[in-house]
Amino acid sequence: MSIIVKTTTRFLAALMLLFGVYIIFTGHINPGGGFQGGVILASVVLLLFIAFGQKYPHIPENLASFLEDISALSLVLLGIICLIIGKAVFSNFILGTKYDFFSAGTIPYINCIIGLEVGAAFMVLFYTFFTFMRRQS
Repeated sequence: MSIIVKTTTRFLAALMLLFGVYIIFTGHINPGGGFQGGVILASVVLLLFIAFGQKYPHIPENLASFLEDISALSLVLLGIICLIIGKAVFSNFILGTKYDFFSAGTIPYINCIIGLEVGAAFMVLFYTFFTFMRRQS
């Protein structure tokens, strides 16, 4: 790839990371949420792979798989904690003002966990494709 593509990719990757985090954190106020933000975060790895080749994405596959496992476990633990407390999973037992990050109960936390889960799952999927492409060439 040319220097223009690589420079533009570096710029776009930073913006995409910021936008993905924004979508995850404001998913309870604006359209979007954990799944959409996680896909945006994971697509940064795919963009870097396309622009720089197979050696560029620096996140090891084992770390992505570990993040996927931890985020799935934390989602289950959050549900169990809500059951132990006696509250519904999406209830607003965390007080806050309207349109504030902490005003939607556990939904912002669930969005963050789902964003990590989906982002890590797509990264593992992309790394599987990368490995398959290396074997084919």
